[in-house]
Amino acid sequence: MRVLLSHQLVAISKPRCGSTSTRRMLLRWQDPSAGDIVVDTSEQNPPFHPHITAPYLSDLLQERGVNMESMESFICIRHPINMLWSYWNFFMPDEKSAYNFSPNWDQSSRLPFEKWVNEGYVGMQKNWKIRAPDWISEKNLSPLSLEAHIEDRLGQRKVKKVFKLEELDVMVEWVSKIVGTRTNYPHLNAGSALKPPKLSSDTRAYIRSMFPSESEIYSI
Repeated sequence: MRVLLSHQLVAISKPRCGSTSTRRMLLRWQDPSAGDIVVDTSEQNPPFHPHITAPYLSDLLQERGVNMESMESFICIRHPINMLWSYWNFFMPDEKSAYNFSPNWDQSSRLPFEKWVNEGYVGMQKNWKIRAPDWISEKNLSPLSLEAHIEDRLGQRKVKKVFKLEELDVMVEWVSKIVGTRTNYPHLNAGSALKPPKLSSDTRAYIRSMFPSESEIYSI
């Protein structure tokens, strides 16, 4: 997450969608003296978080006298199957859907990818969940969806621009105009080079239910 008050720009970071590279791209324009908020780890500046949702961020900024709606804002997304494949490879869920950042993670019981897509789940911070659409559930993977990151309880989007990771030049051009200087996109924290396995039609249908906007954008 980045809030560059110095350039009236907000970047919401979605996991495994180039979030580390996007934050690093904005590094040279950060100005702490202007009140810019820079968060790279969950412990750095709570309640801010690298993957904070836009509705909660908007409320936090409002408490500080900053109107996020008056600023430019964006998020980067990725083909949901490729995103899930990257998430699965990076965080290595076990049979109980615990991840490698969890103290109770069992690395000896890796959950197969398609089984994880159908039976796995991820948590969501309370202040994020209460502001998200009510269909977002911690019993599945919907907290990883675009809607979970940018929509409020009424389904209204709190981010103005949505860019595809597969079309980085479009995002880079837009950001360059905002900051007034040509920027480059560093490729960091890359996921697996292997392609995801072919999924059953039922699994793809389930993905569409958890990631409706992204499934429509990518024609799943």
